[in-house]
Amino acid sequence: MDRPLKLWVGVAATGLIVALTTSACATSGAAEAAGAAGAAGACSAPGVTPKELKVGLVFPNTGILATVFRSVRSGVEARIGVANATGGIRGRQISIEWRDDESDATKNLTASRDLIENVGVFGILQETSFVSGSAEYLSTKGVPVTGLVTDSTWGKYSNMFTVSNQYADGSNVSTFGLYAKQNGGTRAYLLESTLRASSRMAAAKLEASLKSQGIRIVGTGDYSDNSTDPAHVAADIRRSGADVIVGAISGTGLANVVKAARAAGVPIKAAFGPDGYYPSLLPQFGPSIAGMAVYIGFTPFEAHSAALDAYRNAMVQYAPELNPPDQGTAVMGYITADLFLRGLAAAGDCPTRNGFIQSLRAVHNYNADGLLAETVDMATSSIQVSRCYFFVRVNDAATAFEVVPGGRGTDGKQWCGELVAAE
Repeated sequence: MDRPLKLWVGVAATGLIVALTTSACATSGAAEAAGAAGAAGACSAPGVTPKELKVGLVFPNTGILATVFRSVRSGVEARIGVANATGGIRGRQISIEWRDDESDATKNLTASRDLIENVGVFGILQETSFVSGSAEYLSTKGVPVTGLVTDSTWGKYSNMFTVSNQYADGSNVSTFGLYAKQNGGTRAYLLESTLRASSRMAAAKLEASLKSQGIRIVGTGDYSDNSTDPAHVAADIRRSGADVIVGAISGTGLANVVKAARAAGVPIKAAFGPDGYYPSLLPQFGPSIAGMAVYIGFTPFEAHSAALDAYRNAMVQYAPELNPPDQGTAVMGYITADLFLRGLAAAGDCPTRNGFIQSLRAVHNYNADGLLAETVDMATSSIQVSRCYFFVRVNDAATAFEVVPGGRGTDGKQWCGELVAAE
């Protein structure tokens, strides 16, 4: 049974909650509880009372992207749950009011207006691909926004904050080209879904990255799930002479193409894309997709990490409905909720929307306590592409994902490139 629209997590805590405070994300329990005395006074910002701070959440609970994004709510609620259990932010409990944008930009605006004008929230977590519908309105109102980035909208407004950004206009990164090159690739075939703006944008970034490392684009293809024949695409890849397959498409789509390409005798040295990091692909496709990789902006679930332990404990405690909790959209919801809490803590005892925006923009070393692939400068995170990613690939037996060791010149398992000029 779904929980009520309003999430309220009480202050009562036991040993597990105490353990969480030692490794929760960047807004630690001590920082969250600091300034409780100052919070007792009256503040004039929307959504702020002496004991509560009201935040909105917009995501596609229904519509074409519901399956992809539904778990994001669990990640958000888990991070808010940890904060509330350790005293809230400066003595205030955080309450959440969520709305469904139904996977539609117009309805994203409707949902956001309702939260601002009727519910009276302080700010909004936009965990959706349809934030373009409300971005201008929220900017005009000066409403703080954090959330998942799926297009370049995030770089156009100073009130919007995100992490792991692949979509910023005007900048590219060599990371993806480095991965292909160090796997022996020289000629790439690039797949995109032309009907999706986010896919076209991701494909353009990938193309620039590949070219920066001397990898030629020898073919391109338009791929749509349920309508494109993978065998037809595989035949085109073979004719092109490509040895790298890069897909700005769904993980299932890329898996279908890789399977068909192998059956057609294509000598694949690298195959990767931004989607497909979910275990259900493995029994579905088996060894035919061994070696296929996905790049991600957060610490892989296969890694040993105190930050991941804290995330999993929080999910068990405050979002037990998501089982298993190791889902990419959920962890990104957790991270972007943490980012919002960081802004609240920095905004002072009597936060204002503008104070939140100015204070969070001045944070230059955000890494979600180790959950992110790189430390983020919030002054540039929305206008500059991220340099570092983890690559996880299907192992030879197709029984699990494995973390690909970082490329030459890196200190750890991350793959970090350099910014390259846009064409």
